[in-house]
Amino acid sequence: LSSILGLTNIYSLALSEKEKQDIIGMINGRAHVLDEFIREVLDYSKNTRLELRLQELVIRETVQEVVYGLTHMEGFKSVTTQVDIDPTLILSSDRERLKVVLNNLIANSIYYRDEGKDSFVRISAMKINDQCKLIIEDNGIGIKSEHHGKIFGMFYKAHARPQGTGLGLYIVKETMQRLGGSVSLSSEFGKGSVFTLILPQIPA
Repeated sequence: LSSILGLTNIYSLALSEKEKQDIIGMINGRAHVLDEFIREVLDYSKNTRLELRLQELVIRETVQEVVYGLTHMEGFKSVTTQVDIDPTLILSSDRERLKVVLNNLIANSIYYRDEGKDSFVRISAMKINDQCKLIIEDNGIGIKSEHHGKIFGMFYKAHARPQGTGLGLYIVKETMQRLGGSVSLSSEFGKGSVFTLILPQIPA
């Protein structure tokens, strides 16, 4: 917020139109970061404060809803999104919490795409006994091995890119725990990442 206020003061002193447009671009970027941070804090607050709201979910439909919500994200059109899920696969869980988890992971796959490749993100799911295994796989820039044990920590960032708050994967971990499940990472720097979610069938 301080950056935005400072940039508005600089804008009032700018003389050329190009300089003003550059400043507007920086204000826009800072506003997006602030907006993302506030949304993530709200997601975390809701996860810790609100009771579980259970319902029968068609997993494929829930995933497709999340993907559709990301269609206007920068870089979305550069990534091939594949949903390989049986349309009859049903899970009893909290829909909004699951959407928060999926939104974070799929958005990360798009944001951390490798622009030198034909980028993809694949979402698949299968039922194992009374559990559902959801896999989000991409061929993006990947995560170096020294970050693997810290990646789910609060405010931890494995990449130096300016966007991102370091809260997203922390919220994923906390939300999965609230759902009685787990999340794990397998990644190789330069090749891509695979996030695996294990979700239990929560009885009503």
